[in-house]
Amino acid sequence: MELGVLNEIKSHLRSYQRDAVNKIESYLRTEEMGQILIKMPTGTGKTGVIATASEINDNDSILIITPNSTLPGQISKEICTEFWEKIDYLYVGLKKIIMLSNVIDTKSIDFTYSCIIITTIQQLCAIYNERQEEFSELTSHIRLVIFDEGHREYADVWKTVVDNFNCKKILFTATPYRNDT
Repeated sequence: MELGVLNEIKSHLRSYQRDAVNKIESYLRTEEMGQILIKMPTGTGKTGVIATASEINDNDSILIITPNSTLPGQISKEICTEFWEKIDYLYVGLKKIIMLSNVIDTKSIDFTYSCIIITTIQQLCAIYNERQEEFSELTSHIRLVIFDEGHREYADVWKTVVDNFNCKKILFTATPYRNDT
């Protein structure tokens, strides 16, 4: 995304959303490979920040991981149209959105074009456990992982799967600690 376009989008955001996007933008522009945590209370537009973050690096394919099966569809709608309508900004993302499920052959994804792949952690774990070659192909093309409800990433099995992605990671949460045990 061109800097001018990003600045125009940020001008439509609430100040705390803009702060989160600035933190993400700064992280994505560094050579640092770790992960960052974005903490935003429920109802403050976290998905909108995810939509903006997913478009910052035009040429990068990204993976958005969610903790349950209802969120991929919601996030897809937000990224495609709903978020941009909410902030009254006409934006058409250039990346193709792919809803990844355990039945989709990851080898069929054309990574010559940037894409946003949205899946659940359970589906990603199934691909990791059952189709290791396809999982390796996926990890070789992803340049950014966004984990919604990222405080859950620390479940041992989930962490093992996510750690296989050698790229930058952004964990989003409204709960900055693991409370699902």
